[in-house]
Amino acid sequence: MAPEHLRYAALDVRMAMEALTYERAHSYRKELPESAYETWQPRKLMQVLLDIDPNADRDSSLRIGREQTYGVPATEMQDLGHETVLNMGKLKEHYNALGSYLHMPTLKQLQADGDMSLGKLRTRVDEIIAYVDAVLSSPIFTINFGTFSTAPCSRCGKGFRWRIPRDKDRLHAVCRECDAPYELIVTEDRQVRWEPKQHPIKCAHPECGEISFLWEDQFEIGSIWICGACVGHNQIVRMNRPINEDGTPWQPDPSPPSERTRT
Repeated sequence: MAPEHLRYAALDVRMAMEALTYERAHSYRKELPESAYETWQPRKLMQVLLDIDPNADRDSSLRIGREQTYGVPATEMQDLGHETVLNMGKLKEHYNALGSYLHMPTLKQLQADGDMSLGKLRTRVDEIIAYVDAVLSSPIFTINFGTFSTAPCSRCGKGFRWRIPRDKDRLHAVCRECDAPYELIVTEDRQVRWEPKQHPIKCAHPECGEISFLWEDQFEIGSIWICGACVGHNQIVRMNRPINEDGTPWQPDPSPPSERTRT
């Protein structure tokens, strides 16, 4: 490869690393948060995948066989192939390093080295090309097996699913649509119970006092909620207090009860 072509090769293999990471993420599309679709940096996107599935960047092999007895592994297995995955280690090792060759060297680099070493770039590009070839030549691609639990969200009504690892009996889940938080509890018979993360709070209007349940992500200083019983507005500060619809502090009506009109 001619020296003047090396930087173009660096750009191409860098884009190949991006494309492979996006392809991997596509197989997790039903589990990805909306924000992940705007993430273009492969390392950040791969970290999202690893948060969903710790095995997302691991190589794997696939074999099948017919069980003679249900639940007992087959004695004869047929090998379907091995998948090589572009993993987080390779992304950390090469992606940003390649990017440094796509810009002019800094004054400090020019002063120290005179120019960036194209010999090092050639070695790096050759190594990545060999690795990308191994990924693309895998006979099986984007293997993604898992155990899932699906439920409709109690807040927005949209259905979503969550991956259930074998080694955990309690999980934190978040609705992909509205970010409502849940605790998932795996029972001894491997059933999954979905518990909304809600907390009781008392309406601060003195004539009401109704107990409501707010989602955990709604408990923020300054957030406003409306009582379902009296339709009174409340604001969470250091303490819960009643407010008017326009956000001003609520004051008790001094007039007799018979003359009051609720707003």
